[in-house]
Amino acid sequence: MINLKCAICNQTEVIKINEPMRVRFECKNGHKWFENYIDNGGTHKRPKSYEVKLEDVLFPSEKVIYEKMLKELEANKEFYATADPLEKTKSLIKKCNINEREMYSIMKKITSYNK
Repeated sequence: MINLKCAICNQTEVIKINEPMRVRFECKNGHKWFENYIDNGGTHKRPKSYEVKLEDVLFPSEKVIYEKMLKELEANKEFYATADPLEKTKSLIKKCNINEREMYSIMKKITSYNK
């Protein structure tokens, strides 16, 4: 993927979402901007599909954490199937070496995506 940078804050953690009318970009600090597809005078090639996957809405650092979480969940299925939510959360935070804010941010995106 092309390395993108926010024009407002120079943040390098940027996500790109192809929407039917234009391309939406968002940096980790919350700045958003839009660019056009080639057929509308822009520089972006129009995709075959506008389907957005969960991984598309995660920033690069969040993808790393998400992968760690998936590996931990897979490795300890029995524990996560029976533990109470607080135990699960504490275990994921500890085993994935993340903080509560990172966990909350990713879980919020997963919940929002599934709606």
